[in-house]
Amino acid sequence: MNWLKQAQILLNGVRGQPLHRPIRQQLAVKLASLLLLGSQKEGTWREKLKSLFLSKFLKHDRSKKLAVALSDQSFRSQQKKRIEDQIRYLVGRSIPFLLPVLKALMRTVILPGERKPLMRELRKKEARGVTVNLNRLGEAILSESEALQRSALYCEDLAQEEISSISIKISTLYSQIHQIAWEHSLEQLALRLRLLYRTAMQHLPHKMITLDMEAYHDLPLTFELFQRVLSEPEFKTLSAGIVLQAYIPESFVYQQKLTIWAQKRVKLGGAPIKLRIVKGANLKMEQVEASLYGWPQAPYLCKAEVDANFKRMVEYALEEGRTLAVRIGIASHNLFDIAYALVLRAELNVEDHVLFEMLEGMAPAQQRALQQITGSLLLYCPASRKKEFAYGMAYLIRRLDEN
Repeated sequence: MNWLKQAQILLNGVRGQPLHRPIRQQLAVKLASLLLLGSQKEGTWREKLKSLFLSKFLKHDRSKKLAVALSDQSFRSQQKKRIEDQIRYLVGRSIPFLLPVLKALMRTVILPGERKPLMRELRKKEARGVTVNLNRLGEAILSESEALQRSALYCEDLAQEEISSISIKISTLYSQIHQIAWEHSLEQLALRLRLLYRTAMQHLPHKMITLDMEAYHDLPLTFELFQRVLSEPEFKTLSAGIVLQAYIPESFVYQQKLTIWAQKRVKLGGAPIKLRIVKGANLKMEQVEASLYGWPQAPYLCKAEVDANFKRMVEYALEEGRTLAVRIGIASHNLFDIAYALVLRAELNVEDHVLFEMLEGMAPAQQRALQQITGSLLLYCPASRKKEFAYGMAYLIRRLDEN
């Protein structure tokens, strides 16, 4: 019997059957092994070669330090000669092939940001039955002119037939966000977000806009903005999304508040919302900021605590009919967490309200194996234009660090 058939039998056997947690754990481990077997069978020789390259590259501290130095110092200029000079300085010898190699590596995890090639890539993914959530890289907005340009770009994206879902960050909507100017920041952000929500509602079905979560200090502001604008009568029928990060201890409390609010909203005839549960991708930055100011680190210190909080948030989200008001996106590449969530959603019979999400270019063989089990998959796809190469490098380094 092949791996997929075994996985389907396992999930069909628990559908609608309440399980004790130890039994669920055992089944999750078994399902994770089947997913691993499936991903091994799905993997191409190119993907295996890339994985081997990354594995060797990331085993050495010097390689990682070089990659960070390259991304931080080498690609700010648009002049190839200046870039090559800086690379030579950092590496200590001439390696003219490095820039093409890095660009090739970026193309596996970042979509082209220019309109025509981007639409071409999105159509390819649609043909494979993959739903795309588009994320424009380059959140370092320093002026209001940049913020307005970014808002206009979001509106252009929402107008494209090929794009049904986008993710945005509040730092790209308004350039002068400050925690002390709380109400002023909220008012300005709300003006920009309303424009995007109205644009999303011009299409049937409505386009999905998700507020990504950034640094810890943005959590309360993003949360308040999301609830405040969606509570306005004109957005009663709009389903929009928000992200919560499991590596922040307070995220579980925010999830509970969000769920109670969403249940009241649905009871009054409003549309359900979407919550994406992730582990978090800004750990290094949070560690640096905490060390500079002598603050306690905002995220958990131990990965086991992060993983436990992730599972706690997933369990809370799926239990007691909460998915009727809060649709869930489970975003992870950890096969054990994915398998645990697969068993739990089958057990609670909430498959229609729970979607699995992965990152473009990350573990593609695992993506295909998971899609075969679930029948659907959402890919979080960053996009970067050629002139935004430095933003792409920063994203690539974060993904390498996670690997």
